[in-house]
Amino acid sequence: MQERHRQIADAIRVRLFALPDPTCDRLTEEELVRQFKVSRTPVREALKVLEVEGLIERRKNRGISLRQPSLQEMAEMYDVRAALEGFAGRVAAERAPAQGLSRLAKLARRYRQARERGNARVASRADLAFHDELIGLAGNGVLLRIMASFSLQRQTFLRWHREDAAVAGQDSPFPHEEIVAALQTRNADESERLLRAHIQWARQALIERSTGIRLHPVGMPAKELSYV
Repeated sequence: MQERHRQIADAIRVRLFALPDPTCDRLTEEELVRQFKVSRTPVREALKVLEVEGLIERRKNRGISLRQPSLQEMAEMYDVRAALEGFAGRVAAERAPAQGLSRLAKLARRYRQARERGNARVASRADLAFHDELIGLAGNGVLLRIMASFSLQRQTFLRWHREDAAVAGQDSPFPHEEIVAALQTRNADESERLLRAHIQWARQALIERSTGIRLHPVGMPAKELSYV
């Protein structure tokens, strides 16, 4: 049976992402103790889990709030993510079952249709689902755990910035459909290349939208972003 503090951590995580305004809305230990009908100990243990995940910050007399990741953190995360998703694409091209690739193709269509309708929220969710499915198709448990942490950080950033830079701006020159096509033809090299380029493009779009600074070329390493 799952430990109680982890159940509480899961519930707090959901609640934090549902807060209408992360800049103003905060939680308190007292409120959480009353909500879960437990002592302070499991609540504090749950909060420690969320702190380790980088999701919350606690300030004396100011309560618990969703932590705002810096743009530098996000740029560095995208660099690592590009390498890991490229690896996932290579492995998925070699071993993913056909039905899994069919699911991925449906998610790619859902994302494109949402973009065509101008629905940034649905597009962002479809994009998250596409990449989560892709990681799952690699069948690597360690990779799944690492990428789950990245997914949480991305969702946290989006709660502060409202829209995903990658779906609020221009279309990616490395679309999901091309990635799916490379996977379906079992082209491991092309799958890895496209995924790396896709993530690096999203990283560039994020930085350009957040700073107004045009970057060249796509994939500029984080160490060159001293202004971020």
